[in-house]
Amino acid sequence: MFTRSDIQWAVGVCLSRSVRLDDLAGEPIVLVPFADFLNHDVNSEAFLVWDEQQQAVVLRPDRSYKAGDQVFISYGPKSSGELLLSYGFCPPPGSNQHDAAHMTFTLSSKDKYKHAKQQALAARNIPSSETFSVRIDALPAGLMPYLAFCAAELWSAAEVEQLAVQLFDEGTCPVLNGVSCEQIALTALVQQCKAAQQAYPQQQDADKQLAASVPGGGGFLQRVGLMAAIRVRERQILSRTEFVAQQRIRELKRAKA
Repeated sequence: MFTRSDIQWAVGVCLSRSVRLDDLAGEPIVLVPFADFLNHDVNSEAFLVWDEQQQAVVLRPDRSYKAGDQVFISYGPKSSGELLLSYGFCPPPGSNQHDAAHMTFTLSSKDKYKHAKQQALAARNIPSSETFSVRIDALPAGLMPYLAFCAAELWSAAEVEQLAVQLFDEGTCPVLNGVSCEQIALTALVQQCKAAQQAYPQQQDADKQLAASVPGGGGFLQRVGLMAAIRVRERQILSRTEFVAQQRIRELKRAKA
């Protein structure tokens, strides 16, 4: 008979110790005991892989090591929030190039062609609600056409499929009613960035104070400080994304004038 404590321990082990081996046929999520000794480095390009010929899990390092050096691998392109949630740690603030603000976009319930848009997306195996990881230095692939399609105000159901073909099938960026789909997407992005920043229940100054004095030694207070640091970074990403999008909108309007 397993107790509640036993189940919590097992779930914790699976969440924090499991390894994904993409080269392994069947179920690629496994537990590899020695992998516990390998720490994550945001700059590492080394991964644990399944070697079919050796019938073993192997590590091919991405750098030279001397005896006594600590060996690093990558746990994957994860944000600091994902690392904290899954593994209980996060890299120093500003050091993780994979830090991102996770933003969910969906079709508006007020869009009179919502059903037609849902059908067009479903035909292309695209969900009508999707989460994108927005980094400080780049927008994720697929975000701009998705936003343009969701935010576009169209005159007929026939235009919905035509726009889907242009954005998703042909990869073009048409002009709708004198406004480019790029500007439509950027305007929606700015609105979502503003809304996301306003949605944080914590005050930004309070988070900055907590992030500036994260205690060591683990425990609840350390996690509180680390979570505050992650929120500070997310706000920075959202603010920067909003600023860059607004700059580009101004450029598009000047070019049109």
